[in-house]
Amino acid sequence: MALVGFDREVAAANGYEIRTDAQGVEYSVPIGTPSQETLGGGLVTPQTTVTGNCGSSYVELYDVGTLRYHMKTGFGVTQAVVSYSWSVTITGPAYSRTYSYGGGLLLRNNWDATQTANVVNGGWYSAKAVGSATTPAGAVCASLGPISTEPIY
Repeated sequence: MALVGFDREVAAANGYEIRTDAQGVEYSVPIGTPSQETLGGGLVTPQTTVTGNCGSSYVELYDVGTLRYHMKTGFGVTQAVVSYSWSVTITGPAYSRTYSYGGGLLLRNNWDATQTANVVNGGWYSAKAVGSATTPAGAVCASLGPISTEPIY
């Protein structure tokens, strides 16, 4: 997960304001705070778990029987979040399915989900997770795109 921007309305509703430093980098602070804080970018690598400057996200795909897969996905962030939006797309031979999730998290730092499904054709399948989580300060932490591949037969 990496910080990709701020939601000004969420920040304001929770007593924060978004500022911009001399280099043009936005940051969030409680309203009236005189000091500055900035957050930088994370590294992107194609793997099942990817970590950035505000947390990590993962997706795992497993063959669990004849033409059947099990997918696990989720994230953990360094700050509690108020909402999230998430999806995992699984593709393979003549197959594409997207699982979508989202909603409030009541100041939790992590979230996960699982799905199990059947496919018609055997072969190599891939799962990719994308999404973001928003803190009360309005910081938006986005997934850096974990990917998992697995032969499903």
